[in-house]
Amino acid sequence: MTIKNISPVIRRLVLAFSFLFVGLGCSGDRDSEIRFDRPKKTIIEPFVLTDMESKKITYAVDEIISISVYDDSGRIMSYEMDQILFDTSSNSLSRSDASLLPNFRYYPVILNENGFFSFSYGPRNPPVIIPYTVYVEYTTYGNDCDVKTSSDKLKFYDLYDDYINVFVFGDSIAAGAHTPSQYFYGFDNDSFSGLLRNTFIDLGIAGEVNNLAIIGGTTSFMSNNYRDAIYSNADLVIIELGMNDHINGLTLGSSDQFRDDISEVVSNLLSEKIDVILVGFFQQNELWVMEKSAQTLAYNLILNQIADEYEIPFIDILSVFNSLDHKGIEDLTGDWMHHPNDFGHKVYYSQLVPYLFDEKKLGDITLNDFLCIQ
Repeated sequence: MTIKNISPVIRRLVLAFSFLFVGLGCSGDRDSEIRFDRPKKTIIEPFVLTDMESKKITYAVDEIISISVYDDSGRIMSYEMDQILFDTSSNSLSRSDASLLPNFRYYPVILNENGFFSFSYGPRNPPVIIPYTVYVEYTTYGNDCDVKTSSDKLKFYDLYDDYINVFVFGDSIAAGAHTPSQYFYGFDNDSFSGLLRNTFIDLGIAGEVNNLAIIGGTTSFMSNNYRDAIYSNADLVIIELGMNDHINGLTLGSSDQFRDDISEVVSNLLSEKIDVILVGFFQQNELWVMEKSAQTLAYNLILNQIADEYEIPFIDILSVFNSLDHKGIEDLTGDWMHHPNDFGHKVYYSQLVPYLFDEKKLGDITLNDFLCIQ
């Protein structure tokens, strides 16, 4: 095992350009399809491994390039290939018999007698899971992935414009909590907001992504601050809320307040000719004593209904995460609760891409962070 110390700047560049799996090609009218089907891509995928239990790899592996783990200080620790066993027939991997890779069996979460956990800050329970996450870099030829450009869903913004002003109102998810860039360096580069910002830069678009998400954010924060988007002549507002609100939803009437707050803000933004995209939330760890999965369904349904009422996009993250059924909550989060890791944020980002870019802007540029999820 070797340890590589790299500067935050270089590290963020590595994170920005090392992930994913996309090529582009085709031309056509505003509703043409963007085709992500370049022949060979490099992916860095996170896995949390227990003993010698195998886990399926998302895309068909051509070649495994590297294996690495972040230590507690954010250094990237590289491991030899013999630390994992790769099964080509099942496209899966596991720790090898004498592996030095982190073993999730020794993850020090404290559970009650029924197998559930209570959250605490100090000492943190459950502990941050980043040091138990193994990043496997590999190449893949993958599958073709056709993405329909959803320009018809945005009411006002012209996808051919060379400038876009985006505001994000959300909670700790949108803030990028417990992604490597945020956890170690305090930046939102790994969040879906940061990924969109990087894409604007890559495409030469004079775009701004103003990430107003806050830890613990709920609709009350959005209601008190959404006018900042109006005063700043925003073109688009992305609202990512519900994870905290649905926990509060255990209080009678909270879901009604959630609906009213979202509806009012959406209506007022649209009246100012500002586009809105609503983003749902995934099923957080059901072992948390506070989680009620019925509320997760109910609050996502509210967001979907509001989107239908106002004819605006709804990103159904719950369904998309559920489709990744080969990955556990430990593989998709940085906190073993409800904060997506860098891979999870690429899922969010990849669902937003079809609403913001068309073939003119994409051209021959590869969106390295785009995840093809069928």
